[in-house]
Amino acid sequence: GIFYFLCLNLITLIGGGYGIFVDEYYYLACAKRIAAGYIDHPPLSVFFLYALGISGDSIFSLRLLPTISACLTVFLTGSLVEKWKGDSFSITLASISVMTIPVLQVLFGFYSMNAFEVLFVVGLVYFLTKVSENNTYLTLIGIIAGVGILNKHTFIVYFLAITVPFFLLNGREYLLSKWLWFGALLSIIIVSPNLYWLYQNNFSSLAFYKGATSKNINLPYLQILLDQILSQNPATLPIWISGIIFYFRKKEFRFIAIAYLILLFLLLATRSSRPDRIAAIYPVLLAGGVILINPLFKKILMA
Repeated sequence: GIFYFLCLNLITLIGGGYGIFVDEYYYLACAKRIAAGYIDHPPLSVFFLYALGISGDSIFSLRLLPTISACLTVFLTGSLVEKWKGDSFSITLASISVMTIPVLQVLFGFYSMNAFEVLFVVGLVYFLTKVSENNTYLTLIGIIAGVGILNKHTFIVYFLAITVPFFLLNGREYLLSKWLWFGALLSIIIVSPNLYWLYQNNFSSLAFYKGATSKNINLPYLQILLDQILSQNPATLPIWISGIIFYFRKKEFRFIAIAYLILLFLLLATRSSRPDRIAAIYPVLLAGGVILINPLFKKILMA
């Protein structure tokens, strides 16, 4: 799946599509004025462009990092399925399902911090599921938190929605682990340049975010739910619904289902008109869903 997705995206990149998207011009302009922060986003995605010397002369080079992020997201989704003892059919089904999600195709289709946020969210869940095997993964969780927030401030919403249920349900004993506090320290160190920039600039980003919310169109609750179904590809609905059920059945991984419900509640509470706000959690749901419905799919194929 990961190699197919890579080839598919590379063909698109070579073709050029409709050219550079307007948001990409903004990121490229920011890369010419490298700083520890910008009023509407942290610096990580801009730093990538600056460090790699990407100027926008080539759409291929500009879109390559989002493509790699997409491929790694597919890979981690398949790795989750493998962790749940899924067979090759389950891994393939989950991978193809992620590839067909329209909102993810949009997020991975041009350069922005959103392409990386999806990968960080799936990576966060993946490594949380491995904490019971080795406490040292708690340090990696802290690093992901720092890098994720340095990429996009709202990543903290994902982080809290996922980690708080995890620690409450499974890992209160982990709160005393030295690896957790070491990870927390690393997270603060990673984010500190941007925090200092915010302090120097009177936390101007908070005013920007407040103003940005005023552009939201308050949608009816049913419309928000319908947009989630449509933006995630209606064909995947039975799979990610099955994923919610699957995680609720597994006590150790119930935090994933609860995290999704928290994110969905926040989306409904804010009556957001942006269906992509919680899109990053769906690959995780698909990974669990294929395990639950795999026997049914096999019966249908053998009939």
